[in-house]
Amino acid sequence: MNKSIFLYFGLILILGLTLLHFVSLENDPPLFYVGHGQSLLTDPYHLTHAARNEILYDNWNLYDYDRWDVFKNSLISGASYLIFSAFDVSRVTANVAAIVLHLTGLLLFILSLYRFRGTKEAIFTALFLLINAMLFYYGRLPYLENGLIFLSSLTFFIFVKYYNKIWGQALTGGLIALAALAGKLFGLILIAPVLLVLIYRYRSKLLLPVMTVCGGLIVSAFLYIFAFYSENLAVLNNYYAEQTTGMYGSPPGLSSLTNFFKMLIIYGGESGIVEFAPFIILSIILSLIITAFAIPFTGKFNKELLPIIFCVGWLLAGIAGLMPFYYRPIRYVLFLFLPGAALCGFAVNYVISEKIKLFLHNRYISLPLIFLALWYLFTQIFIFLHRLGRNSVLERR
Repeated sequence: MNKSIFLYFGLILILGLTLLHFVSLENDPPLFYVGHGQSLLTDPYHLTHAARNEILYDNWNLYDYDRWDVFKNSLISGASYLIFSAFDVSRVTANVAAIVLHLTGLLLFILSLYRFRGTKEAIFTALFLLINAMLFYYGRLPYLENGLIFLSSLTFFIFVKYYNKIWGQALTGGLIALAALAGKLFGLILIAPVLLVLIYRYRSKLLLPVMTVCGGLIVSAFLYIFAFYSENLAVLNNYYAEQTTGMYGSPPGLSSLTNFFKMLIIYGGESGIVEFAPFIILSIILSLIITAFAIPFTGKFNKELLPIIFCVGWLLAGIAGLMPFYYRPIRYVLFLFLPGAALCGFAVNYVISEKIKLFLHNRYISLPLIFLALWYLFTQIFIFLHRLGRNSVLERR
């Protein structure tokens, strides 16, 4: 296909899929996600209630009940306040706040890939993100996860562009702290891909960049906590204690090696990811295998590979960080679709350009990665077919 025709066709399709986010914002989300929880109809607008109260009654906390101050101080709450101030308080405007954060995050992520990986990969990645129904429906609701998607993308944007500058490393650490405190706590997972890229780039001269990133994270976390919780630090402590182990107990995946693999195997099927996004999951797993063949993770530093290595670390660290816990609703995985889509875009472009000429650059890294991807693929197919044979989502309701 002619390059200009591909570019224009891709951009038109991306524009259409983007505008689709703003259609019928007053409607309820589809009911087929109900089998994995009721949060679509309960959680999102609860997260914006403080901003609503401030606009309508000039008071963030009408009843001096501080248990949910973590929600009040979140990015989605701040974005909702700005949208409510500019327009009005309604479900529609609350959804608009979510879409603005969501789409801005996707834009930052795609622009970063465009700068390093070129037009084709950026367009392929954008299409994988925009055709994802889970991202589409959850991205239209004011969840904390949409704030996390924005902050994760901003972290990615800053790091891949300024990874070799002291201030860029410190800012990256600061953004990771914000992703955890103003988005979702598991935003801390982003430290893993950052460290992976720093190892790939600096090797034996790793200490100073790592200390700079960690220093930025610690300082920013301290400033954020001081600004919002200095008068009542117990609110933050109690909330995170409840969300991590207080409500659901210690993570079963960390209790033993057997439970670790058990929680890993059932993660995709139990959470509903494979059920609702089988094509996307299959594409991500196959792309991870192709990436393991195609990318030389050791050897001479290649700046163009930096975003792909970051995304590999982001995806694997995300799975490892989420799967040990008992409570892991489907929406938690949303921010992992970004690195997954980037790997899909890389794999599609690589297969097209290289005509499936794959080489095993480093068997000590690539072979375990391929084995784990194939093993996980087959276990998820088995779980998916097993669930399909037992009952449907409608029956579980």
